[in-house]
Amino acid sequence: GHMMSQYKTGLLLIHPAVTTTPELVENTKAQAASKKVKFVDQFLINKLNDGSITLENAKYETVHYLTPEAQTDIKFPKKLISVLADSLKPNGSLIGLSDIYKVDALINGFEIINEPDYCWIKMDSSKLNQTVSIPL
Repeated sequence: GHMMSQYKTGLLLIHPAVTTTPELVENTKAQAASKKVKFVDQFLINKLNDGSITLENAKYETVHYLTPEAQTDIKFPKKLISVLADSLKPNGSLIGLSDIYKVDALINGFEIINEPDYCWIKMDSSKLNQTVSIPL
């Protein structure tokens, strides 16, 4: 299409095991495209975890985490949740994690949405009451 601006900017994060099933990646890209999401970056989660790649702040409108794990068995580096939060624009979405990380989602300023699809939405911090503090 000539109107690229209609697309949402996405990041595709991939669990290393997914590299053995490339069709899973292709399906995810096709699904995203049907929802007007274009993945401008694609990284392995372990590269992000070990610091060999860094994400730009407020670059993406959506981040997809693609893993072969069951929702209840997801092993995700908790420290990366804040990294992903920073890389999202306000009201951006994070797809692919589960309620296992509910507390981390809330601490990092995400709102958990169940309808129509489960995802986390980064709350627009300019609209939040800035005096909110998290008790230690």
